[in-house]
Amino acid sequence: MDASSSSGHRVTPVSLRTLTGQAHPSNRGALDWSGPAGLVAYGCGSTVVAVDPATMQVAQVLDEGHGGGAVVVRVCWNRASTTRHPADR
Repeated sequence: MDASSSSGHRVTPVSLRTLTGQAHPSNRGALDWSGPAGLVAYGCGSTVVAVDPATMQVAQVLDEGHGGGAVVVRVCWNRASTTRHPADR
């Protein structure tokens, strides 16, 4: 079923998504967009999730593997021009 916006453009419905884990207050701000790749990465508890916002599909999940790990407080894509997070400048 397709929906239309008020401007008459076709809008494709996006299926609902849920987080598989509970976010931690320290995850606030742990989000970065990779312009060239078009992916968004965010921290959720001790997990980093990379998502394609165009399709809302999870591209990669990085987990410590043994649970109870350190909470993700910052996410930053490695860029060719710099490896420092903008907050460190």
